[in-house]
Amino acid sequence: MVDGVVAVVLAALSISAVVCFNFETRLPIVKYGATNTYFGYSVASHTEKLRNGDKNSWILVGAPLGQNLQPSSNRSGALFKCPITQLSNDCEQLKTDGRRKPSGIYESKW
Repeated sequence: MVDGVVAVVLAALSISAVVCFNFETRLPIVKYGATNTYFGYSVASHTEKLRNGDKNSWILVGAPLGQNLQPSSNRSGALFKCPITQLSNDCEQLKTDGRRKPSGIYESKW
């Protein structure tokens, strides 16, 4: 009985300690991907330096259950490049190297 009470108290304390945050609250950037792909499971900022010296900033978004553009793969995960805009549907899927090892397993590796 005591173990159950301790477990409930610890669970309640751990839930209250989780805090979410946004970097920019005035102009939020919200992006949507395909359902059931875990779009947004991983997010990273990326800056691309152009030949003329300019820079493009992107958000790289992972979808571990997404369909990759590699041939003969099934739900091997997808990577998206999203511009930093207020549009929610302007992400484009990136093609990865496409090389596979015949003996490799590339599905559900997240």
